[in-house]
Amino acid sequence: MPDDTAPGIEPPLRHADRFTSLWRPEEYAGQTWLDVQATQLEDSEARTATQKRRVLEGWIDLLSSGDTAITHLSLGSRTPQALLEAVAGVTHLRYLRVKWGPYEDLSPLSGLSQLEAVKFGNAGRVRTLEPLIALPRLTEAQINGAFRLGDITELGRLTGLRHLQLGVGIGTDRSLHLPDLEWVRPLTKLTWLRLPGTIIESGDLSPAASLPELAVLSAPLRRRWRDQVFSLAATNPAFAELAAAYLSYDEYRRQ
Repeated sequence: MPDDTAPGIEPPLRHADRFTSLWRPEEYAGQTWLDVQATQLEDSEARTATQKRRVLEGWIDLLSSGDTAITHLSLGSRTPQALLEAVAGVTHLRYLRVKWGPYEDLSPLSGLSQLEAVKFGNAGRVRTLEPLIALPRLTEAQINGAFRLGDITELGRLTGLRHLQLGVGIGTDRSLHLPDLEWVRPLTKLTWLRLPGTIIESGDLSPAASLPELAVLSAPLRRRWRDQVFSLAATNPAFAELAAAYLSYDEYRRQ
């Protein structure tokens, strides 16, 4: 995950104090920055499976009603597909974070015309990102653990993106295999690209060097593309930063 000084998807999370965490839908009182804990309730909150189901159903009813003022929404507990579908009713939404869960279909988001930033954690069941292409204001995306994506080139159609993270999050030993980086070439507005835990099977990072506004590039410090990074660093500031990371790692290993 990016640190607080990095540009990109994380700024809303720097203001975590602006999010109000709620466990029960009846507690909602018009907050615009909301962290919903719809599942995994404490025993004191819901003791039986029936009570827990009613809480979840209450959140689904509230979010899908179209009557909330929410602009920044975090689904901070296990997110089933039905809860994600309810987000379609949050019509003023600008920022969405889904922490984890068995969600798989992003099509409920395709009508959220004001959505600017999305963050999907543990998106292991998501097979297509096509619903995001319909979002005219989307400029930031973080997609972690999307191991089942059928066509990585769909990302190349998100031409409004300025910040993109694609890879794996903390807590997994798996790597995300990408055939190549050719799909980044149409993303000419990108200023920030992070690829944590990825394996680029072609071994060619040069498509990222073609992005005219790219200022930050973060990728695993793999030995196979070290020489290429240093070669591109001579003329590309994003690759120069990545080369500096290699040198810092070398210094660390010598200690």
